[in-house]
Amino acid sequence: MNERTNDMLMNVKQVAEMLNISEKTVYEWKDKKLIPFLKMNGAVRFKRYDIEKFMQKNYYAC
Repeated sequence: MNERTNDMLMNVKQVAEMLNISEKTVYEWKDKKLIPFLKMNGAVRFKRYDIEKFMQKNYYAC
C-alpha cells in the first residue's frame, strides 16, 4: 500500500463498513478513545492506516 493510500481519510460510515460494525459502534469506540480519530472543522475523520493498525492489533484467530 502506498503512502497516499495510508493517509486516506475515512468517515464514520466508511469505517463502519470496513470493520463490519454499526456507525453507532464507531462513535462509541471513538468516544471511549479505542480508535484514533481526527476532528476537522467539526467533522470526525479516521486515517485508513490507523484503522488497519487497529484491526491488526485486535485480530484474534479462533
